[in-house]
Amino acid sequence: MDLALATGIFESRNFLFLIGGVIALVWIVAASLETIISTRSRERTKREVAAYVAEGSIKPEDAVRILNTEHKKISDYL
Repeated sequence: MDLALATGIFESRNFLFLIGGVIALVWIVAASLETIISTRSRERTKREVAAYVAEGSIKPEDAVRILNTEHKKISDYL
């Protein structure tokens, strides 16, 4: 504890920069995870629709219509 006080980590200005840095880091990680999750789910959907077309369950025209629908971000639901 004395070492932390001696280095000035808990001085008001340094502490604010520390908190701001942590918030920025968490924000970047969360945005990256959101992008990864949405890309994975979009690719999984494409593979599933392609499999349905290959087995003849749906027509290729319907598959194109399904895949061209607007993709919403996770943040749109929050």
